[in-house]
Amino acid sequence: MAKKKKKFVEPEGGWLFHPSGDMCMSCPRLLDDCSHLEFANMKAVMETYESHKIVKCTEYVHGDNEWTKLQNFKQGVLSYVGSHYS
Repeated sequence: MAKKKKKFVEPEGGWLFHPSGDMCMSCPRLLDDCSHLEFANMKAVMETYESHKIVKCTEYVHGDNEWTKLQNFKQGVLSYVGSHYS
């Protein structure tokens, strides 16, 4: 028998909408202020047990941002150092 998906009842104060954090971390606009975006009108991808709905941001741009560039640089340095001192 198929398991029923749990449906959450809307909280008294309404839902709080926010973008999926993994999308933010890989978006070139990571450091931009996105508070003007209407997250309530975006597609919800998950509801939490509290009062949050996580949404798929319509302004998401796939690509490198400063965070991923730093991580890639760090990995490159560690690989270079490791290969020369092993």
